[in-house]
Amino acid sequence: LTQILHGTVRKGVYLLGSDGFFHEITSREIVKGLHPGSLGDKEAMHKEARRLIQLAKMRREPDNITAVLVKAE
Repeated sequence: LTQILHGTVRKGVYLLGSDGFFHEITSREIVKGLHPGSLGDKEAMHKEARRLIQLAKMRREPDNITAVLVKAE
């Protein structure tokens, strides 16, 4: 499912991900892991993205997994 959103960008962390990313990870897990207060810098964002991707792989996601995090300040 492709979504195109437009409008004013609010402060926060945005996730762009392939369907393989979303099959095995719940919305609750994503929101908890990507809370803006816990992602203070680029390294923290990268670490959390890797953790979520590994979680999907551990749950045997067969599709490709792609994720991009964008922090708007």
